[in-house]
Amino acid sequence: IGAMLVSPLMTPIMGCAAGLVAGWRMRVLHSLMIVALSALVGVGLAWILASWIPSLVPLENNQQVLSRVSPTLLDMAVALAAGAAGAYATLDDRVSASLTGVAIAVALVPPLGVAGVCLQAGLLAETGGALLLFTTNLVSIIFSASIVFLVFGFAPARARERKKLTNADVINSLAIVALLIMLPLGLTGQNVLESINRANTVQTDVTEWLSDSPDLNLLWVKVVDERVGVRLSGSGNVPDIALLERRLSDHLDTQVVVRVELFPSVILTAPREDEEGSASSQ
Repeated sequence: IGAMLVSPLMTPIMGCAAGLVAGWRMRVLHSLMIVALSALVGVGLAWILASWIPSLVPLENNQQVLSRVSPTLLDMAVALAAGAAGAYATLDDRVSASLTGVAIAVALVPPLGVAGVCLQAGLLAETGGALLLFTTNLVSIIFSASIVFLVFGFAPARARERKKLTNADVINSLAIVALLIMLPLGLTGQNVLESINRANTVQTDVTEWLSDSPDLNLLWVKVVDERVGVRLSGSGNVPDIALLERRLSDHLDTQVVVRVELFPSVILTAPREDEEGSASSQ
């Protein structure tokens, strides 16, 4: 947070919110141009660095990437709170300027970096998710900051009645944009909940599957679509993998393939109908 206090995005975003409330159209346009240019530079630099630097961790397993390509309504709520905190810190000199870092902590710059990395890798869906997160944070911060500025009376004294109409239009417009953004966020959140439920179901079934093998320890379980990876350590016989596959297939309503790794190097799979033998190992 401290390092990102020099972010080129936070000041023009606060300026955009202040300009909307005060009716300074040209200043709003100027601030938005700075934000757009900064966003393009962020994505471009990420694309260039991703082209030069080899990926040590596959993007599909990189938690820094995965956490920013599927935004939910929770991200919007955090951004709303952070925008209000940043606006309050801007107005009140008694509040430490470092509080503005809270708004930056909701990831204004990181999703742009993720967008550039994913774009370079040809992951268009993930790029769209990262840009959706950035847009969510941008609109939410401007929305909550504008409300804080209104509450604190940040507006020129002249043409007071005209400013009231302008303020109403501003809030209504931002609210409409926020509602439009909430639609894909709600769908993404539903997908995240379904993934969590699937993971919990798999974890429970795998734990029950190992209940009769006290000498085996469960290290981790990974679920990717219809594939389930299980890593074990210890000694003793591994339970019937086909039994686990049937149980998971029934609970998840889809055909599941299980891959078991017995640490450190034994890989076991259930026998397929077109294969000979009862198991295979690597």
